[in-house]
Parts: sequence; C-alpha cells; structure tokens
Amino acid sequence: AGASAPERRHPYGRSRRELARRGLGPSIAAVCALAGVLVVLVSFQDSTRAQFTTIGADLTQGAIVEPVLDPASRASECVDTTSCTLLDMTAPEDCSAALVRFEVTTGRSDDGRETESRELGAVRAGSPARVVLGGVDPELVYLGCEPG
Repeated sequence: AGASAPERRHPYGRSRRELARRGLGPSIAAVCALAGVLVVLVSFQDSTRAQFTTIGADLTQGAIVEPVLDPASRASECVDTTSCTLLDMTAPEDCSAALVRFEVTTGRSDDGRETESRELGAVRAGSPARVVLGGVDPELVYLGCEPG
C-alpha cells in the first residue's frame, strides 16, 4: 500500500498547488473588467438622461401648476400635508414624454430646499397630470417636453 495520500482539493475544484501557481491575477483582472463595464453603463445612462433633458421644448413658462386640496383626492397619494405635496400640472402642448423639476422644502438639506424630478408619460395640452412630490412649498423649475 504505497499509494500517496490524495491531494487536498480546493472547494471549487482546484488544488492548493494549482491556486498558488496561478495567483490572484485572473481574479483581479476579472474584477477590473467588471468595474470597467459598470463605469461604461453608468456613463451611458447618465448621458442618455442628460440628452433627454436637453432635447425637446422647454415649456416651463406656459405650464400651470395647481395644488390639489381636496382631501378625498389626497387620501391615497399624499396623506401627510407636512411632508408631501400633490399637484395638478397642465402643459401648454401635447408631449409624448415630459420631464418636470420642482424645488421643494424638505428639511433634509442644509438650506431646506431640494430638487425633485419626475418623468411623466404622455401629457396632453389642457389635461392636468398628477404629480406627487416629497416636500412642501413647490416651485416649478423646469418642464421639458418631447413633442408628440
């Protein structure tokens, strides 16, 4: 019985000797490659979002914003009036997609004002779109519209 003891195997199927010989190079390279892919994806997402905010018409001046005060309408969407605001926003033109930005008071930042953005689907001229914001005292900063 001169057989040598079986070589200990790593849980993933490689022997300790093989792992020591290969080192961590391939693992580090794989992690770096994944990080590079993530950076490219995030950059692409940011550039498309920036492109969306600059393409199309700026309808900020013609927009009508009215608070929804009816308690029955508020019940499901914005119960606590000290922490959220429910608005009806009417665009002056039809939009296949709209991006709206409001500045609201939240109490979370140093000056108490933060920007809240909402992407809206199809918006029709003269038909109010309901917007829920996490804050009070809203001020319309921007309404961007993709025609359609």
